Amino acid sequence: MSKLQPIDISEAYAKLLESGRCDGQGGLSPRSVHHAHRVLYSALSQAERWKLIVRNPAALLERRDRPKMERKSVKTIDAASTAAVFDAARERRLFIPLVLASLSGLRRGEITALRWKSVDLDNGQLAVVASTEQTDAGAIREKEAKSGRARTVALPAMPVDELRRWRVQQG
Repeated sequence: MSKLQPIDISEAYAKLLESGRCDGQGGLSPRSVHHAHRVLYSALSQAERWKLIVRNPAALLERRDRPKMERKSVKTIDAASTAAVFDAARERRLFIPLVLASLSGLRRGEITALRWKSVDLDNGQLAVVASTEQTDAGAIREKEAKSGRARTVALPAMPVDELRRWRVQQG
């Protein structure tokens, strides 16, 4: 380990990108090589903490020599398409979750765990205090919010109006 140099690591990454697949059919993706870098960096950091090596050679790699992940662009739909989806879903149970997800940014688990006591229609906001998740056994369980604490989300006018209608319809 003490003989490992940053240049050795950089060359290994280049080799992984070029011909790193087990089946010999070419190289690994930049994302896979980046994950390999994170594992190596972590292992060498632990070795440094245990005083097995003086310094972490993976930490000495310049940013340009580290594996770069390709960022994929996020596909979104425009306002006209969103309106068309809303119109198509208006009479279905999925309408309110669609509105909340697209206009307020709530996650699926947050929407399914939302309760009326967390919604303040007069002030146009709601509190995200929990979310749901599917367990390995296929059951649904409720858990704390992602960060471990509640967050408040401001609601635009349309979701407030639609939630008011939905509440009356539920009553």
